[in-house]
Amino acid sequence: GLHNRRFFERELTREAERARRFRRGLSLIILDVDHFKAYNDSFGHRAGDEALRRVAVHLADAVPRRLDAVARYGGEEFVVLLAETDIEGAHLVAERIRRSVESSNEFRRPLTISAGIAVMQGDDGDAEGLVLRADEALYQAKREGRNRVCAAPRA
Repeated sequence: GLHNRRFFERELTREAERARRFRRGLSLIILDVDHFKAYNDSFGHRAGDEALRRVAVHLADAVPRRLDAVARYGGEEFVVLLAETDIEGAHLVAERIRRSVESSNEFRRPLTISAGIAVMQGDDGDAEGLVLRADEALYQAKREGRNRVCAAPRA
């Protein structure tokens, strides 16, 4: 029930231009399900698909504002685009999602997510840079042990 990557890319371009024009914040969270390949290998692809659907519900529940966009980015990665949101607000949303997935008992075994956050404030960056910085923050979360949220430094 989430948007797809094509929708996200259009929305990202539109929101980045709006953030620059009105000098507002725009935050991006990239999330990845930790050790998802092992989950798929243990329980099969149908169980993996069901787990991704359930993670998507956790994301949608944690991001109730209509002006925000939640999308499947690819594989077991998801993105959340938060309009007019600073780093503190994005961190709160990412942590809410992380805790929700971690505490859920609806998976065949406990699942966790790692998240990377980046923020664009006004004209201090662009859409592509925002994605690159959020992706680097995600990999920092993975390197630091997974099941955590890391934020990229400002552009």
